[in-house]
Amino acid sequence: MTMSADAIARRESSRGNGTTGGEFGYQPHSLPGEIAVPGADRAEIEALLEPSRGKYDFEDRVEALTQLRDILGDSFGSRAIDRMNAAGWRPDLVYISSDDQLRPSQMDEYLADSSEFVNGDDDISWLGDSTYDRAEEVAMNLVGDEDEVDEYGDETDNETAWNEISSSTQDDLRMWATDWDESDPAADLVRNTHTQLVQLPVSGAEDALHDSPDLNHADPEVAFKARERMLQKLFMGAGIAMTETNQQRIRELITEGMGGTSEPFSEYQIKVLAYTDLGSATLSGIRTDRPNNVDVDRRVTSTNPRVLVIQRGSGYGHDVQLEGRLTSHLTPDSPAVVDDNQGYWSWNEVAGLYEPAYAPEAPLESEWIAAA
Repeated sequence: MTMSADAIARRESSRGNGTTGGEFGYQPHSLPGEIAVPGADRAEIEALLEPSRGKYDFEDRVEALTQLRDILGDSFGSRAIDRMNAAGWRPDLVYISSDDQLRPSQMDEYLADSSEFVNGDDDISWLGDSTYDRAEEVAMNLVGDEDEVDEYGDETDNETAWNEISSSTQDDLRMWATDWDESDPAADLVRNTHTQLVQLPVSGAEDALHDSPDLNHADPEVAFKARERMLQKLFMGAGIAMTETNQQRIRELITEGMGGTSEPFSEYQIKVLAYTDLGSATLSGIRTDRPNNVDVDRRVTSTNPRVLVIQRGSGYGHDVQLEGRLTSHLTPDSPAVVDDNQGYWSWNEVAGLYEPAYAPEAPLESEWIAAA
């Protein structure tokens, strides 16, 4: 299958001669009909490609075009070559609109580093349909020559060329499109998801609430002092200095959020609240700054944090703002969570917050660390 002389001239003219017109400048090209299909060597395949836009891009285009040559055989033509010479040659099979966001359950799965947060039954069905339809559309545009005409002199469109190849070749082309697909629906959904009120763990809180003596002492003064010592030690361990202001706010936290309770303190949680984007507090491996995609934990530091104590069954609690910098240690067993998803532990559900008021005074700082 060869291109006409006029088609060749138009294509080379559009590419330019290094001084006018063309995006990439002039390079001689072998033509599909001039190579032994499918026996062309690498040099002949490379000669069909525009100059490199980068080493790895060129290597990938050579590999992708070689695969198309092998799949298409005698149906290999200019459409495949032109696709490989386009800046956006990689297929993008899954369209995510700007209105599409993570569902609430997916938000917590993303924060906890679940690999399944876009792999539920509904997602698989939707992704499968989207990928198949778009892969066929891409595949159909890879077959034959743009300027081929039929016996009547009419231009052969891509649908006609597509219908002339075997079903197995069609399947192989769809698979080619899927293999080279650069779409990332999970990343797109995360990027589109609005800022959320997030609860960050305070390291050691669960042990402190279970193991500190006298938290429920019959003498109110003894119980108050025990709760004060417990919270001071806990927050100091997370990096907060015990300034006079912080001591006062801890006493407020006890009086308003813990005072007089007869419930066991195992029914409480102690959290940091931050209205932030999910990416700043996730353990998910789709983060580009996660080192080498190995198992890691994450430290997240909040400046002048809002801290919350809240009781499991009733939602009774209180929050205050501390001075200083508090560091949370995020692990798969103790991840950040979206406040609105926590039922009786949701401070917004209990108190009806204006969530943006809980935006950090400074951006959350974080570092990846080796998993414990």
